[in-house]
Amino acid sequence: MADAELEVQLEEPGSPRVARGTLRLAQVRWGRVPITREMSAKMTLSEKQLRVENARVSIDQGAVVGAATINPANGRGEFQLRVEQVPLSGLLAFAPDLARGARGKVNGDVTGSLGDRWDARGVLRLDRG
Repeated sequence: MADAELEVQLEEPGSPRVARGTLRLAQVRWGRVPITREMSAKMTLSEKQLRVENARVSIDQGAVVGAATINPANGRGEFQLRVEQVPLSGLLAFAPDLARGARGKVNGDVTGSLGDRWDARGVLRLDRG
């Protein structure tokens, strides 16, 4: 559940078909569990790809930021994420029993590919201080 806002601008007539916009979501919840107060991303859609840039999901005092490209014809793409000072309990919000006892802040980078099979690789650090 979320409040959503999408602004879209179409390119000039005669140019390749491209739509650009900004997606903003507020008060995102998974059932009754709050996930984020705010998330946003800039998106560009053409015949050859969907590009998501400057994506940002605020989680408590931290954030997950990233970008992705996806080929609409086959669903394949790639993504990059950076986790910045996100409380472990916030990352585990989908599993309230795990989140309840989670302590510390998570930082790191993850990259991956999308398609029939999703792969991800990276390093996440848990600072328990």
